[in-house]
Amino acid sequence: MSARYRAKNWLHGLEAADFSKFADFILGERVMGLQIPTSDGGQQKLKPDWSIVLAFEHKLRKEAMRLVANEGYTLANFFSVQRLLASARSFSTLDCMLHIG
Repeated sequence: MSARYRAKNWLHGLEAADFSKFADFILGERVMGLQIPTSDGGQQKLKPDWSIVLAFEHKLRKEAMRLVANEGYTLANFFSVQRLLASARSFSTLDCMLHIG
């Protein structure tokens, strides 16, 4: 993508693999497959509704574009796992999943 749109600095370094990482993050154990501890010491999947997952994904994309516009990030920077995790924590993932927040 970055080769096709050279004038857009925020696309520099962006590759299809970055979008795959983002999709894996959303569909993986941190969002769609989130597990919570049970009273017997095991783990239970939350199985959030798809609309909740999409709303959370939208919040992350909105945060990405805010960082691009205001702080000079590129989308490739944002899609790094560390940045996604930091953003997810700031949105309080569990509250979003349970519709509390």
